[in-house]
Amino acid sequence: MKRFASTFRLLLLVFFSISFLNVQAQQQRYIQQLGPNYYVAGPPSNEINFIAAKQRCPNWCWAACAQMVLNYHGLYVTQEQIVQKIYGGLPCKPGNAQQIMAALSGWAPDTRGRYSQIYSQYGVYSGADIVDKLSRKWPIIVGLQNPNGGGHAYVLTAIYYSVDQMNNPIIDQVVLRNPWPTSPSKEFMKWNVFLSRKPQFFKVWVNRL
Repeated sequence: MKRFASTFRLLLLVFFSISFLNVQAQQQRYIQQLGPNYYVAGPPSNEINFIAAKQRCPNWCWAACAQMVLNYHGLYVTQEQIVQKIYGGLPCKPGNAQQIMAALSGWAPDTRGRYSQIYSQYGVYSGADIVDKLSRKWPIIVGLQNPNGGGHAYVLTAIYYSVDQMNNPIIDQVVLRNPWPTSPSKEFMKWNVFLSRKPQFFKVWVNRL
């Protein structure tokens, strides 16, 4: 009888563990269906509005975007701290890909007063990969070429799409958060325009310790 009770308790534990993991897996996805075969993936706008930031000097778009993403993940980081980490001071200078990666790696204090490990990955991602990351509420820093030359950093927070018969996403447009002081914080950009500006992606995630 005792052996049966122990086995029963073990089965219950396994069942609830699997149920918990399934719930967690479902919670990791944030995709809304807006119409027949039309979806949006990404964190809710109100969550992004809370951490939206403007760059504090003309060349700090990269630092402002790093601040937004790290703040979204609950890490207390300012633009000044990010620039200080890279330059050892506060010059109004742009950041290249290597410097942005360095700014998005290491340790930072979180909302619990403890430190969390920050990881980042640089590269070019497919539409399917972007949908996956945004559906997990992982905003992506993206660098775009300006039509008149130079570049500018944004935070990619949402993506609108339909799917084909194989369930592959057909991207329509993206939502970007623009840190430039005189620009609207939230901007929509058609996918073909987005691709024409040769995006560079910086994926960020945080390991809470």
